Amino acid sequence: MATVKNPNGRWPNEARGAISVTFDNMGEAAELELGMWDPNRPIGSHRSVTTVLPETLRLLDRLDMRATFFVEAWNVEVYPEAIKKIADAGHEIGFHGWRHETWSNLDRPSESSLFRRGKEALRQLGVELVGFRPPGGKLTGATLSLMKENGFKYCSPAGSDAAAVQGTAILPFAWHWIDAYYYFEPFAEMRKQRGDSESLLPPSHLRDKMTSCVDGPLSRGGYTAILFHPFLEDDPQRFSAMTEVLEHIKRTDKLWCAPCGEVADWVLANPESFAGDPGFDTAGWR
Repeated sequence: MATVKNPNGRWPNEARGAISVTFDNMGEAAELELGMWDPNRPIGSHRSVTTVLPETLRLLDRLDMRATFFVEAWNVEVYPEAIKKIADAGHEIGFHGWRHETWSNLDRPSESSLFRRGKEALRQLGVELVGFRPPGGKLTGATLSLMKENGFKYCSPAGSDAAAVQGTAILPFAWHWIDAYYYFEPFAEMRKQRGDSESLLPPSHLRDKMTSCVDGPLSRGGYTAILFHPFLEDDPQRFSAMTEVLEHIKRTDKLWCAPCGEVADWVLANPESFAGDPGFDTAGWR
């Protein structure tokens, strides 16, 4: 979609809100990092890559929708063809750590090394990384300066709204706009704190919550990055619910749906419209 600056609104082409469809994690990377992978199982044939990813790419193609896939750079060594297929289909590749390290626990030298290592690895496949999503959703006090040093223009942590901070676009996701909130056991305490059941929630709950957010906050000028994990969508009912959410986004009038990189370009070109609070403490960045 061609974008034309709209002097009377926050988003291009008089859109009332903006959203990026994003996907996190690839293959065994996170399970290996967390010590959850059976060492006797072979690596390189994870169903999230061999089955769910092709189905997801077909769905996005049918909807004529471009997304951002945040992948761990470890996958360059194991799933290079899968990464190439994502890029060749017109989607953006973002950085999600080397092997899904808990980013907020890193010291500055480790963080700097991982940024450089990830950039170099993806460059081997012809992918120039410009966006970053921290595993765990939190940044460190050094993240923004290290991103600049390594040529990144945006990050997508947990937060509430888009912002331009120190020349970097902040494109956050909200926890209730992430499939893991509904489908992942470790989120039980968060569900309880937010008034939901500690037990896993049904796909219909995800569908209803996410579509209501599209019709609510995003219709009033807001932004969010909606977030799915292919390993959690390896279930027909869950995949169907995700499909319904994406179809709802596609048919919603005056909603700008674009990969994170394009939204970042808009935010950085119009910083006066994005000078607010991105929804989390930025004091440590300065």
